[in-house]
Amino acid sequence: MKTIKAIIVDDSDQFSGLLKSNLKAFNCVVIKEIRDGKDAIPTLKHTRCDIVFLDYHLPNKNGLRILQEIDQFGLHPYVVMMSGDEDLDLQIRAECLGAKFFIQKPYKTNELKKLFEQFQVHRDPLHPLRVYVADDEPLMRKLLSNTLRRYNTSVEFEAEDGESLVKRAIENPPDIVFLDLEMPGMDGFETLKQIKQANLPSYVVIVSAHSSIENIKRIKEYGADGFIVKPYAHEKIRQVLKNVIKASNRDAAA
Repeated sequence: MKTIKAIIVDDSDQFSGLLKSNLKAFNCVVIKEIRDGKDAIPTLKHTRCDIVFLDYHLPNKNGLRILQEIDQFGLHPYVVMMSGDEDLDLQIRAECLGAKFFIQKPYKTNELKKLFEQFQVHRDPLHPLRVYVADDEPLMRKLLSNTLRRYNTSVEFEAEDGESLVKRAIENPPDIVFLDLEMPGMDGFETLKQIKQANLPSYVVIVSAHSSIENIKRIKEYGADGFIVKPYAHEKIRQVLKNVIKASNRDAAA
């Protein structure tokens, strides 16, 4: 297995030392340790690494600001945001800014195991999937797209309504569509129906907070390939992608 090179950005010597020690079990070597937020971007600009462990609370510049600058300067490390705060809003904001994983301090070893399983999928995908996402809420659309990119999928189109999604899907069918039910104009039910009637080679997964028995029956009748309830667990997204890959491989072998 190729050695994974990491940078730790955290102002605690004790925490960094513990993390550095635990990372060895995953063939991950820490090549730099940064204690001050203002030193993060200059170091990342000149030091190539695979993964960055970034604390939120840092002197002079916090983790969210560093995430923004990582994007502004076109840097592309796999960023793991860390914090001792139980703050869902912070986690959401970090994901929106491009963080691929979130670790709550103090962490458990099992969390690192999940992280590196996800990192390997991101780095060595078996089958990069082309994905379209449709949701009328910009924040939910952004969160889902960022979650999908964690698994190295290619999110090629984001729609806020069913009409634009169907038009794009017919012109250039993706591997998989993640579709909300409640949207203005053409809702998710009608969008699903039109995609399936067009006989597109696309798998359609409904992502919705409306998980009534009636809704589930309708989407099954219309041919949905999966259903994910909001708020969704990242593991559920990962499992859906694995299922699509397996189904695609079976279709290719048929």
